[in-house]
Amino acid sequence: MTGGAAPLRIVLDVNVWVASLLSRASGRSRSAAQGLVGFALTGQAPATPLRLVVSHYMLDTLGQVLFRRLVRPAEIDLLLDAIHLAAEVQATVGAGVVALPDSEDARVLETAFAGRAAYLVTADMADFAESKDLVRWDKAFCFPRAETPLVVIKPAAAMMLLTNPAELAA
Repeated sequence: MTGGAAPLRIVLDVNVWVASLLSRASGRSRSAAQGLVGFALTGQAPATPLRLVVSHYMLDTLGQVLFRRLVRPAEIDLLLDAIHLAAEVQATVGAGVVALPDSEDARVLETAFAGRAAYLVTADMADFAESKDLVRWDKAFCFPRAETPLVVIKPAAAMMLLTNPAELAA
């Protein structure tokens, strides 16, 4: 961590982890998902230190998705171990903090709230757009909270934010 700055708390949706692995498997090396995963696992982005937040539910879901995509169990175990070591793991209970049509998305959102995350990065913004509790911005959604607003943002926009200190300060 640099300069004593408080880490930016971030949740990467399961689809970001999967996209990172699929990019690597297809020979790509510079996708937004891969960059975000790298930052999350090291706890550092160019613009700020990071604190990855996940839940047991998200780790279980990721393992199941990767298994269905025929990723070798040893690779799955290595990734889940790395995430577990790098992250603050929340024990969410499915309390339904915000009503969403998809229960998996609701659990990811609950993880972000429980972990006091500032950002939830997802490739499926539409999944979170169903909530009446959010404020819509140009390329992001915001769930206003008293403590810290939660911004739901796409991977490419998150990469721009995390690699450009001027964007983060704005």
